[in-house]
Amino acid sequence: MYTYKVLLIEDNPFFLQLWNLILSQSVHSHKLDWAVSEKAAAKLINEHYYDIVISDIFLSGSKTGVDIWRTINPEACTFIFASSIEKNSFEEFVTEEEERPYLFLEKPLDVDKCINCISEITLAGPGLKYA
Repeated sequence: MYTYKVLLIEDNPFFLQLWNLILSQSVHSHKLDWAVSEKAAAKLINEHYYDIVISDIFLSGSKTGVDIWRTINPEACTFIFASSIEKNSFEEFVTEEEERPYLFLEKPLDVDKCINCISEITLAGPGLKYA
């Protein structure tokens, strides 16, 4: 059985438990790493492979989830933004020239929607990017 490797980049510890619950209901096996800042996330990304990266936009420190998204190879994993700002407001952070794929989930998170999102991503199988 394949274990999906997921990185959660989020400075609110409440979401660590919530995403663990969501992943438990979406995939048979997963490993969830957690980073609260861009710096901690960059270290983990350099040391490990992740199938899915889930990031808030506003993090501890001066960098954002968008900065992390811009540094990750778009072929390497599926990137999900989970943020309390509306999607149209979020799109102001992303220039039209950027054609990197991403998914967006608005907070407060709808657990069923998150489960469906993760299930669709993993339906393609390990190592296959979804977006």
